[in-house]
Amino acid sequence: MKTIIQAICIIIDHTSVSMLREAQTFAGHMRSRGACSALVYPGPRHEIADSLDPAHNPFDCIEYLDNPPTQSDIESIAGRLKVHRLNCAVITSDIQSADIAASMHMRSVLISQTTAAKTAAGEIVSSFEDIDPSVLIEFGFAKKTPAHPWTVEESEFVPEQSAYRESNFAVSNGLIGIRGTHDEQEEGLAAFSDPQTLIHGIYEFKGHGERKGFPKRYHSIVNLGNYCIQRVVIDGEPVSLCGGAVTEYHRELDMRRGVLCRSLVWQSSSGKRIRIESERFVSMERRHSVAVRTTVTPLNFSGDIEIRSIGQIDTRNKLFFEMPYDIQRIAPDTQAKQIQLKTKRSQFTIGIAWQHALTGAENVSEISVSTDSSIETVFAYEAQENKPVVLDKHLAFVTSMNTGSDNVLRNASDICAQDTQNGFDMLMQEQRKSWQAFWDIADIEIDGPVEDQQALRFSIFHLRQSHPRDDRISISATGLTGDTYQCHVLWDTEIYILPQFLFTQPEMVRSLLVYRHSILDKAREWAREMEGRGALYAWMSTMGEPCSGTLGLDSYHINCAVAYAVRQYVTVTNDTNFLYKYGAEMLFEMSRYMLDLGCYSPARDGAFCINTVTGPDEYGYAVNNNCYTNVLTQLMLNYAAETYNQMRTQAPDALKALAEKISLQESEPADWKKTADAMYIPFSEKLGVHAQDDGYLFLDPVDMTTIPYYINLYDVSYPVSVYRKQVTKQADVVLLMFLCDELFFTDVKIANYDYYEPRTNHGSSLSPGIHAIVAAQLGRMEESYDYLRQSALLDLYNFRRNTSEGVHLSCSGAVWMAVVHGFAGLRWQGEKLSLDPKLPAQWKSYRFKISYQGRVIDVNITAKGAEYALLAGEPMQIVTSTGPVNIQ
Repeated sequence: MKTIIQAICIIIDHTSVSMLREAQTFAGHMRSRGACSALVYPGPRHEIADSLDPAHNPFDCIEYLDNPPTQSDIESIAGRLKVHRLNCAVITSDIQSADIAASMHMRSVLISQTTAAKTAAGEIVSSFEDIDPSVLIEFGFAKKTPAHPWTVEESEFVPEQSAYRESNFAVSNGLIGIRGTHDEQEEGLAAFSDPQTLIHGIYEFKGHGERKGFPKRYHSIVNLGNYCIQRVVIDGEPVSLCGGAVTEYHRELDMRRGVLCRSLVWQSSSGKRIRIESERFVSMERRHSVAVRTTVTPLNFSGDIEIRSIGQIDTRNKLFFEMPYDIQRIAPDTQAKQIQLKTKRSQFTIGIAWQHALTGAENVSEISVSTDSSIETVFAYEAQENKPVVLDKHLAFVTSMNTGSDNVLRNASDICAQDTQNGFDMLMQEQRKSWQAFWDIADIEIDGPVEDQQALRFSIFHLRQSHPRDDRISISATGLTGDTYQCHVLWDTEIYILPQFLFTQPEMVRSLLVYRHSILDKAREWAREMEGRGALYAWMSTMGEPCSGTLGLDSYHINCAVAYAVRQYVTVTNDTNFLYKYGAEMLFEMSRYMLDLGCYSPARDGAFCINTVTGPDEYGYAVNNNCYTNVLTQLMLNYAAETYNQMRTQAPDALKALAEKISLQESEPADWKKTADAMYIPFSEKLGVHAQDDGYLFLDPVDMTTIPYYINLYDVSYPVSVYRKQVTKQADVVLLMFLCDELFFTDVKIANYDYYEPRTNHGSSLSPGIHAIVAAQLGRMEESYDYLRQSALLDLYNFRRNTSEGVHLSCSGAVWMAVVHGFAGLRWQGEKLSLDPKLPAQWKSYRFKISYQGRVIDVNITAKGAEYALLAGEPMQIVTSTGPVNIQ
């Protein structure tokens, strides 16, 4: 498996010759882990000859330069090491070289003893001994992130990491999402921070043209601003992370309770020290409620303190040239502070209200003032040394999706008044119980590296808090942790996100699929726009309306994803009521479109072909007969025909009503079956592999050492040059083998995997987790484990450098699948549930629960084997690699 860092370039200047022996030792550690290295010295050979150990030379090359290295020098050295520069890290004692590496988007580590160097590189260490070689290779970071089983923690304030931490520390309940911003939201953080409050389903749009077959409007979720700002002021001096002295600092996301906590001790310019603690959560029980607690304790003084509580409307919605809403009301003088907004085009009304409760303070004065875009409430009081004062802030967000436009403010005010009366502690108790009930069924508990345990729970946590529990909305690619995907829904939801819920809380999958049915009319409209029959779901959509631009217009496998999810859900739950009421209509209409899309090709001896499509591999743009698309379309057509026949005998009245509704002809199911039987499936007899598409095997061979790994090639190369290369962005045939496991013999799986794995650069975060699943099935556990870590730690380490845009929820789903479907080998087909458990060498055991057809089964896998226990439901037999097992 390829790692993010495959080589290092160590640049030592003449002032740091004493580091050479350390550099040699470090290069040796990297070599033992499979990474090559180069030493660069801008000066004559003789100046460092005595400092190098001639008996120990771990360097693959040593370069002596007349001048400090340039961009072309560093590019050339990476070439000599036979890796792409983006997979080569620069480690240097020279600030200028660190700056050059950063300008080339390379990973860089600056070795420096001075704090003044912090402006030169993202990471600064004092010596080579501070760099963890394994972490550098896997993720491009110098140091390991602190790991704890139930928390994600930050023990050092680093302004440049603010945005990526805000994604990781985001709290949500699927309807309301708040990024993990610092309480102060001060000016010094503006360049590094991206505060957002998002409400699922509240979007705005702008025109996108009137070209046929293209989306007419571009949609984006609306950023409402930041209503969790709490500033503390001592003697007129605001507490500031960027000013004064932060002598203690700790921030953590408590995944057991879904709470973001922070504690710091700050010292003013006059020497006054104060402790500020805060807690923030979005209620899982009360869908419109947010609670914030700030505790202020003066440590070495008594005197005047102010706490300034601020609600600030956002004016920087990224995709709009103007503020996307009108401010209809700002009311600072009511008991519940109130703001009402209305989006300009989509015409949603949003009511925001908050109320305070201050305890522990004496001689308090309270003043509220407003500006054109904010309300600030100032609590001034006489503080006593070591006596804490607590300010609770209860917020409510209500929209016209949930109530009439005239009632949003009244309802929001009523909610926060009730929450204030109940109190922060009661809401926190509810929160803890809600999350505990979830973890009791959904947790994966391992006996292994603590960072693995943390990463698994981090993935599961963000999946759960992104589920809206609302038939009208679904889960987007980043949930509510960031607005980069504008809260659009893609195929990721059905293929990557849905399985974790399906096998732990299957009732939560039903609403995700009912959402697809609720936008079926939009899919019908899009099918007509695309000159087809039936229904075609938009590749990226908001409330069903396409909004993806040109990308994804030919990614018809979105229909296949929805059909696959319907089939999977009905099989795992036996919910035929859903199938007859919702699923069948979607299946029949999508089958009509796919049948209309393809053709029986004389050149393929009458086989049914689907041309000009893009499959999961987005480098393979507008290809013919994408294997993944063809096979999953075949599966959908067969399932649609089976469903029709099932309804004829089991639900004839429902079938009659549906046939009348959509004008279904009796001959159509037979046509679906005929087409499925005639489907062309690309396969090379010569190579013994399934061709990804008609042209893939004939594309330009590529020296993969010239291709960056874990980088989207569209970001670094001209698109047409990507199209002609035989390189894959993400699992395509490999994903197909996982989803349709029963269709592939073992020897074909091995051949396919061995062919595509070396040609995949994993430019998409969707890819490594799927490779982990198939590698585990093939018994390649070391490779599988490595791919699992590439997925599981992606956002915690920000190793793709884009976590600031939001947590990669599809990757989170792939992490869960890598353990349950990969390591444990869980498969399903009809009444048969099977497991083929394997244990990675790095773990002593792992344990999880699965739900299947009304049962809850506990699975415990250790070095001694696997144990299964039925916790709820009827006894059943499961198939395992060691034979059938009866659980009861």
